[in-house]
Amino acid sequence: MQKHNIPKTDLTASALVLGTELFGSTISREMSIQLMDLYIEAGGSMIDTAEVYACWLPGGEHRAKG
Repeated sequence: MQKHNIPKTDLTASALVLGTELFGSTISREMSIQLMDLYIEAGGSMIDTAEVYACWLPGGEHRAKG
C-alpha cells in the first residue's frame, strides 16, 4: 500500500484510511476485527475511529471505540 510522509514529523501514513463507522453497530465485533486484520496485513496504518459514529442508534454512542 502506498504511504505518505506526515509533514513536519518522521511518521508515514497509508494512503487509504479504514473507516469504522459501522464497527460495533451493524458490523459485528468479530467481523470488525477481521476487517482490521486484513487492512493491516495489506499495509494500512490509519484507522478512523471518530466517537460520533453510531450516535444515531439507541445506545450507540462511542460504539466504534469498543
